[in-house]
Order: sequence, then C-alpha cells, then structure tokens
Amino acid sequence: MKHLPVALVMLYGVLIIYGQNYYFAKRAPWNWRKALALWNFTLSFFSFCGMVRTVPQLMHNLSTFSLRDNLCHDPEMREGSGTTGLWVQLFVLSKIP
Repeated sequence: MKHLPVALVMLYGVLIIYGQNYYFAKRAPWNWRKALALWNFTLSFFSFCGMVRTVPQLMHNLSTFSLRDNLCHDPEMREGSGTTGLWVQLFVLSKIP
C-alpha cells in the first residue's frame, strides 16, 4: 500500500506515452485553436485581476513587517480575511484540476 501512489503515477505515464499513439493513430486532429485562445485569455485576465489585488498588499507587508513576520506569522492576521485572502484562495483553488 505504501508504493501504490508511485505505481499509479507510473501507470498513468505509460498510458499517456503509449496509449495516445494507439488511440489517436487513425483519428483526425482536433481543432482547439479558438477554445485554447479563449482559455488563455481567461487565465491571463484572472491572473491580472489577482495581481492587481495582491501586489499592493504584498508591497505593504514587505515595507511594514520584517521578513520573519512575513514568513512565520499567521497570514490571516495580515491578509487572510480581506479581498487579498479571497484572491489567494481563488488562486489556490484554481490549481485543482
């Protein structure tokens, strides 16, 4: 049971490498150009909005608190309960597939 995650990741890699050659050998390529352009625009807009909301707080924290305070203290005391905390949480949740 200890090595199950490693075995599953290896199986996933093998299926990706060899399975796609088998599955897509006789299929026509998909046209994802417009969908990927929309996805990239949405992702860049989301990142820009997050940067606009978090960078001012980051600059304030770096100029006000020591490096130890920024790295070791509870983040909720500094930015966790406001809009900055919301955008940090949205960023974290956006990494879940």
